[in-house]
Amino acid sequence: MIKNVIFDVNNVLRVLNNEPLENYLPQSVRGRYARDFKNTYSQDYFKKYFNNSIAYQHDLGLISEADLVSRLSERFGEPAEILKTMLEARCQKKHNTILKPVLKFAQKLKSKGYRVFILSNMGKDAATALTKMLGKKNFHDIVFSCDVHMCKPNREFYE
Repeated sequence: MIKNVIFDVNNVLRVLNNEPLENYLPQSVRGRYARDFKNTYSQDYFKKYFNNSIAYQHDLGLISEADLVSRLSERFGEPAEILKTMLEARCQKKHNTILKPVLKFAQKLKSKGYRVFILSNMGKDAATALTKMLGKKNFHDIVFSCDVHMCKPNREFYE
């Protein structure tokens, strides 16, 4: 018998909007760098800079966001100011789409007596912002990799 239902955040409960990068950056930052942001989209940007061993350490809660930005800037030569701004922007509600049918399904399961959880790989700042967006009351518990220093697909993380 199923007692517990676990939801992920990324591409399950929310989608990060795929917008031109310029939408994520304030004019003050755009103007300082000679780049054409119109041809770069946020999801490609995040895939390039945030799917690597440095970002994994951040998801595990082993390095701070400041360390993440510093190390990524050093590795890729991307200005730290842009990386920091992108990290902050991805946590803003306007750049996220909450998948309301899935959230309502989670609420319905909870109302029927199932224990409903979020389990997701995520750094602390994004985890805090998304917990606010999704509403902690909708779940029995929310567990992020940064809080328990484990990431999916590690079996212990699920247990």
